[in-house]
Amino acid sequence: MSFKLFSTLEVVKSTHNGEIKVIKDLQGIRIIVGGISQSGWLVREVWETGVRAVAKEITSPEKVLILGLGGGSAVEAVAKQWKNAKIIGVDIDVQMVEMGKKYLGLGKFEQLDIIITDAKSWVKRQKLEYDVVLVDMFKGVNIPEYFKSEKYLNEVKKIVKSKGVVLFNHLYSSSEKEEALNLQNKLQKIFKKVVNIYPEANIIFLNIKD
Repeated sequence: MSFKLFSTLEVVKSTHNGEIKVIKDLQGIRIIVGGISQSGWLVREVWETGVRAVAKEITSPEKVLILGLGGGSAVEAVAKQWKNAKIIGVDIDVQMVEMGKKYLGLGKFEQLDIIITDAKSWVKRQKLEYDVVLVDMFKGVNIPEYFKSEKYLNEVKKIVKSKGVVLFNHLYSSSEKEEALNLQNKLQKIFKKVVNIYPEANIIFLNIKD
């Protein structure tokens, strides 16, 4: 007797992320790009760890921004922790968002507004108003350099309220550690306090604004 450890539910091509594969394994459904989980139960667990850490700093945020919404795993973590928070999710890839709606229940969150646009130009137009910002800006398996630049990090800081928090997700295997630490050095120049959180194979930088 044999059985599959996972099954492929759907594969689609995306202009922004290339091949998007939706798989179901023993733990649940995941959206895979470039061989790594972009959304699903594993990514949700990563963000739950980060959000629990934020909750020690901010108990009841009014507005939470997610840059790099993807399939919506960060939304699950935020909604679980803060049921009354207004959530804004920004992503350029409509196909990724649609996979989240189809397979991960992304459309069920009444407190969520989804904006399909480029987070690069969108952030520039925003004003100071967010209590918490989650940054998960992957294109395939990489984070585009612009989204790790001091220029962009400062633009994100400007739309966060005083004492607000920015969470920045980065892979942290041996091949990504140097890039992650370079990002940490930039964040330490920009934010009052930077705390490292280590969920699964990732690192989340928790940045507190003065």
